[in-house]
Amino acid sequence: MFKEDKQNKIFGRRKGKKLSNLQQKNLDKYINEFSIFPSDNDNIPKLKKINPYNLFNDLRIMDIRLEIGFGMGDFLFEKALSFPNVGFIGCEIFENGVASLLNKIIKYKISNLRIHFGNCLDLIYNLNLSTLNEIYVLFPDPWPKNKHKKRRFFNENNAFYLCSLLEKNGTINIATDIDDYAAQILGIMKKKKNFDLINSNLFQNEISNIRNFNTKYEKKAIDSGRNTNYLIFKKKYE
Repeated sequence: MFKEDKQNKIFGRRKGKKLSNLQQKNLDKYINEFSIFPSDNDNIPKLKKINPYNLFNDLRIMDIRLEIGFGMGDFLFEKALSFPNVGFIGCEIFENGVASLLNKIIKYKISNLRIHFGNCLDLIYNLNLSTLNEIYVLFPDPWPKNKHKKRRFFNENNAFYLCSLLEKNGTINIATDIDDYAAQILGIMKKKKNFDLINSNLFQNEISNIRNFNTKYEKKAIDSGRNTNYLIFKKKYE
């Protein structure tokens, strides 16, 4: 579906089990209709700079929210249903997750949700600055081995671009069950003087009175007895 150069490579699964007939049919027929960057005849997204509000011209959208790596799309789907006046955009490289979310969009006739099926960096680099109200990075691939940590999505460079996409008072909402990753993220964001940490349970054993993101991976972490770290950073000024 997409090509990457070595510098902008994103690591993670591309495909799982074979898609159902309905999933494949919907993916082939409707993906361009709901894509942020419709693809050409070779299935390569036609990238261009965009104002995300222009993706929802027929709706009265109050703000725009982005999820990086939406997995099977459960969180994004529930949010879009709950807030019909908010524009949601999500990116994912996992074909099965994209097909699953697309099926729900079609079945429930959701109009306030758009997808980028491909490298999230292509999306981040092409969104207009200061246009997003919230960004979600929920349970990103942890890459726990030392030799693989360079593969982690949330690094200095990607954090710079994410922060530039937020408008004043916008938030980055992050969840991870890997304490080392949480510490890395906290270290990166502490260097940014225009962001405050407004909610966190970093390294706590109990989850209480903390925003619950309700994702499959969150439930899996809790069931496995792992501590879940929630980090919410708010932008104070440009």
